[in-house]
Amino acid sequence: MYQLPVNNLTRIRRARKQVKKALGDIGLEFCKEAAEEFKEFCPNEHIVKGTLCLDICAWDPSYSKTQVNLISNL
Repeated sequence: MYQLPVNNLTRIRRARKQVKKALGDIGLEFCKEAAEEFKEFCPNEHIVKGTLCLDICAWDPSYSKTQVNLISNL
């Protein structure tokens, strides 16, 4: 497959930087709007107390690879 050579590479790079900056600004604005909407949200106390929070992380920092090797060799 043949690809045409790229001309005026500096212009393309400049345009990419501008697009990246614009997308970053849009994302920042979206996050700020979402944060403002979240500030208005205040659930009732009985909703907060009735919420079940589970720890789904099974990773234990004390459970190292050497411990796994010792257990599997038994």
